[in-house]
Amino acid sequence: MDIRQLKYFLAIAEEGQITLAAKKLHMAQPPLSQQLKLLEDELGVKLVERGSRNIQLTDAGKILMNRAHQILELSNSVVKEIEDFSKGLKGTLSIGTVSSSGETLLSGRISEFHKEHSGIKFEIYEGNTFTLIDLLNKGIIEVALPEHHLML
Repeated sequence: MDIRQLKYFLAIAEEGQITLAAKKLHMAQPPLSQQLKLLEDELGVKLVERGSRNIQLTDAGKILMNRAHQILELSNSVVKEIEDFSKGLKGTLSIGTVSSSGETLLSGRISEFHKEHSGIKFEIYEGNTFTLIDLLNKGIIEVALPEHHLML
């Protein structure tokens, strides 16, 4: 299993049809179907139930979809971090906040901090408290700020 296959699988899962996913990915449908079959063979489990028009994720497919999102987020984060490093920047701080406080977080103190320390980049993730705890435990974010702790 590789990143490309995960991207293909997510496109299929999100579009609900292999044909639509192929169009989204700018590729032909047969190679995309083949990639899905190879992934299922490698994992030894069916990921989708194929219907006449749409596909439905199996329980294994739902698990893979959730993990694929996390893996791709981590992969993108690593790419950004390496790009920042190669440009001589100091790093990226991933912050999680509840959705209702994102606007407050994005303005004010973070903007001031960024002006003084331009080598620090921020990635902001929004979600409810349980999502933030999950992202924190998985290492996707370094800091989680629940709504009542926004005292920037």
